[in-house]
Amino acid sequence: MLSNRESARRSRTRKEAELAQLQTKVAELRLKKAAFVERFNDITQKYEKAAIDNRILKADVNALKALVAMKEAEVIRVTGFLPVFLGSQGMPTTSMSPFDGSPSVMSTDALVPMQDGLNQSLDSATADTPMTHSHMT
Repeated sequence: MLSNRESARRSRTRKEAELAQLQTKVAELRLKKAAFVERFNDITQKYEKAAIDNRILKADVNALKALVAMKEAEVIRVTGFLPVFLGSQGMPTTSMSPFDGSPSVMSTDALVPMQDGLNQSLDSATADTPMTHSHMT
């Protein structure tokens, strides 16, 4: 009978140790889950912001394409042709240098106002100033 009680006590001790180990594992997994949920929420928020930024940038690209088309039509209307040359890779380019992100101080492009009355100021400037095509040679 003594050995039966001793065996039952060892069994209870072993089960208590296993239970404590499982409780520790549950606590660790809950911490990991919380960290994953926090990371998931952070990534989801960044994704949503990037998606919004992407839509804004696409709208900006479309607006700039429309502006370029308008200005090309204006150049054709004023000059009678659109100066486009093939670059080294067969892509159409103008005689301007590549865009580096900001207009230089010496650039005449930096002097062009970007505002709503631009068409009127360009029309009045082209009416008063004779056209020269020195930049197209």
